[in-house]
Amino acid sequence: GVLVVIFFVALGVPIIGALVSSMLKPFATLSLHNFTLSAYRGLFSVSGLGGSIGFSFKLAVLNGFLALFLGAVIARRLSKRGTTFIDKLLDVTVLAAIALPGLVLAAGYIFAYNLPILSGLGIDIYGTVLVLIMAYLAGALPSTTRVLAGPMSQVRGSLLDAGRVHGSGLAQSWWRCAVPLLGPSLLWAWLLTFAATFLELPASELLAPPGTQPVAVAILQVLGKSNISQGTALSIVALLIDLGMIIVISILFRFLAPKGWRRLGANVL
Repeated sequence: GVLVVIFFVALGVPIIGALVSSMLKPFATLSLHNFTLSAYRGLFSVSGLGGSIGFSFKLAVLNGFLALFLGAVIARRLSKRGTTFIDKLLDVTVLAAIALPGLVLAAGYIFAYNLPILSGLGIDIYGTVLVLIMAYLAGALPSTTRVLAGPMSQVRGSLLDAGRVHGSGLAQSWWRCAVPLLGPSLLWAWLLTFAATFLELPASELLAPPGTQPVAVAILQVLGKSNISQGTALSIVALLIDLGMIIVISILFRFLAPKGWRRLGANVL
């Protein structure tokens, strides 16, 4: 009950406030006849908003897979016993990166990749989508690694060795012996990264290349024009896409994933 109250105050109140604001006529009082869907209908007439949603969606999907792969590798490295000094340094670095604000991270990318010396070396990637993806990945990797660290620590090396003894290669041993145990955890790590990247603002605002506009930046610009109803309507649409993706992928995993992935991963982890 306490958790329900906390989450309702932290998440439910602002979502309900944005929903009411998106359906309320500009500068109107809170009454039933002042509610309208004109802000939502107006979203389809504004050029560029659909492209913003599609651009952020594609980068969120890509960043989810990149963070999942690298996060699994780092989490496996950190979960091994008898870690070296390099492993401990990596652990501290990942932990410290969680506390690094996204605005500081994005500003660091600007100062680093906008230097003339890098252009002289042929590293001319400032103002490209690549820098934005790098910032997304750097921001998502710490949390993804922490999510997978616990499940990875439960996968013993003897399990993979048994697969190798029975004729499987290294990749096949991971796929047949470890991934069924890690399936649900890998799924939720990907969904966490996707959800956070889709509506990411600091790096998107500072590093988005010319001619592109992530959805979070589009929301901010609409609100900056004092169009509160349309800005909150776009926020609700983006939130529904975010939540809808989580629901759809979870349902597909439940019905399409191998039975062992669902049973073993859910019970063991």
